[in-house]
Amino acid sequence: MEGAAVILGIGLNFRASPEEAQALLAAMQIPPGTAIALPAFRASHRVADWLWRAGHALIALHPVQLKGVVTPSQSDRILALYGTGCLAEACALCACGPGAELAITRRLSPEGHITAALAVPHHPKDRQEAMA
Repeated sequence: MEGAAVILGIGLNFRASPEEAQALLAAMQIPPGTAIALPAFRASHRVADWLWRAGHALIALHPVQLKGVVTPSQSDRILALYGTGCLAEACALCACGPGAELAITRRLSPEGHITAALAVPHHPKDRQEAMA
C-alpha cells in the first residue's frame, strides 16, 4: 500500500464508541477527510461506520499485513496476538507505504478503548504534499 498521504492508524476494542473516537481525533487535531487505517477485523465496528460517515477514507488491513511491522510502542498482548507491538502504529505505517515514519506515536483515548498513531511518507517531497 504505497501512497503519498498522511495516514492515521487506529486500534480499538469492542467497547469503543464513536464519541470516544471523535474526542481522540479532536485531541490529536486530525483534520476531516484524513485516511484512517484499521485492522480488517474491526472494519464493521460502529466506530468504523462513524468514521466513514464522517468522511474519512477507511483502509482495512489484514492481520497478516501487520505481522512483523516494527513499532516504537510495545504491548506484550498485542505482540503475542498479532505479531506487532501496536496495532495503531502498525496500521498507520503499513498503509502509508515503505519507509513511512510516525509523526505521532500511539495515543490512547481517555476511556482506554482506542489507540491512534499518525504516519507520514518517508520522502520529504511526499511529506510536503501530504501535509498541504
